[in-house]
Amino acid sequence: MNVLIVDDEQLARQRLRHMLSGMGEQVVGEAATGEQALQQTMNANPDLVLMDIRMTGMDGQESAVYNNQIDKPPDIIFTTANTDHAIEAIESNAYEIQLKPIN
Repeated sequence: MNVLIVDDEQLARQRLRHMLSGMGEQVVGEAATGEQALQQTMNANPDLVLMDIRMTGMDGQESAVYNNQIDKPPDIIFTTANTDHAIEAIESNAYEIQLKPIN
């Protein structure tokens, strides 16, 4: 599976990359903002996007709305430390929500 990692915290991206490499998944890119996530999605065509909900600039929620408008949108799993955003994530067609820290 081709995975795009989106989080504004570099350490969180590194942790996810390390976890995925141990599972045999292919990380096709990383992004720190929602805008970068959209660009990477168009360029790398991932099957799955692991995306933080709250980021500066365009957040994960807004990026997901745009992602869902492309022909073959990737599945999105939101990663968040705050459960308050779960309803919003479901409304943006998130495949799943994972609470940080992810094990």
